[in-house]
Amino acid sequence: MESVAERMADYLVGHHPGVPRLGQAKQALVAARGLIHTLHSPRLPARARVRRGPCGQLGALACNWASIRGHTIAVASVLMPTATVNGIEISYSDTGGAGPVVALSHGFLLDQSMFDAQVAALAPGCRVITWDQRGHGGTRAAGPFTYWDSAQDLLGLLDRLGAGRAVLAGMSQGGFLSLRAALTAPDRVRGLVLIDSQAGSEDPAVAPAYEQLHQTWLDQGPGPVQEGVALIILGPGQWDSWYAKWQDQYAQWSPDDLGQLTWPFRCLMDRDDITGRLGEIACPALILHGTADAAIPVTQAEAVRDGLGGPVTFTAIEGAPHASNVTHPGQVNEAMLNFLRTLDE
Repeated sequence: MESVAERMADYLVGHHPGVPRLGQAKQALVAARGLIHTLHSPRLPARARVRRGPCGQLGALACNWASIRGHTIAVASVLMPTATVNGIEISYSDTGGAGPVVALSHGFLLDQSMFDAQVAALAPGCRVITWDQRGHGGTRAAGPFTYWDSAQDLLGLLDRLGAGRAVLAGMSQGGFLSLRAALTAPDRVRGLVLIDSQAGSEDPAVAPAYEQLHQTWLDQGPGPVQEGVALIILGPGQWDSWYAKWQDQYAQWSPDDLGQLTWPFRCLMDRDDITGRLGEIACPALILHGTADAAIPVTQAEAVRDGLGGPVTFTAIEGAPHASNVTHPGQVNEAMLNFLRTLDE
């Protein structure tokens, strides 16, 4: 009998004939919570430091250097600071500094570590803030919520950190909430970066497959479906670090706290369509979209491009899957840096 993952793979091939079958993309990061990775960094002696976060919490960082697959990377064990926003303890990271603020919001089933490569590229000139949304990473959900609530979480976090106007960058659901933040508080948003995102509601043609994946995850854990989920989000490959993270979180929440899985899923599946309001958003925007995105077709990103009320730069990331910033960080980073420079002109 075919596994759910195999059936999902068959579904993707049948419903997305234009998506090429890619070889395993080179992973720029070993994405695991509690690790910070800086590609091609100079080899430095091990050191440790303790940094106090902007809200007064301690963020302890112990750093060592290692070589993995030819890359010299920093491996760090981090106690992430938290801030109380809207009654939620939000786990976040803030590079600090006097540069323009860039807030990065992750995708569904991921966490802030998916932006490690972007933090490394942007932090020299920007103050970069990453965070874990409700039911993800180190942030617990208190009950059902919507992406409008998540937008308020982001704006509230920026308030707590003393960050004024910011460029809001989000991947997939991170883009969903960033668009809603721009509608909620346009004066707070200097620009938008939408990575493999859209403005519409969930496609009813794929909803039953996603509902089945979710139910299997609840009943049996991520093991039976993790390959199918990773194929949708990250593309072909062996994503052991994410498999381990998903298993750890399931073990933490099962059986009595599975709302941490269900509430974010229902938020994703039941979201409203804001396509008709895109014209209200007048700030500059950069749209980045993988041509091999099996979760959100490029046409959905083009609809956002055509609907936004301000200037838009659209960049297709050739061969990239849904999480293009993870698999193709060089191209994404270059496009983001170029976009940020235009905001300074």
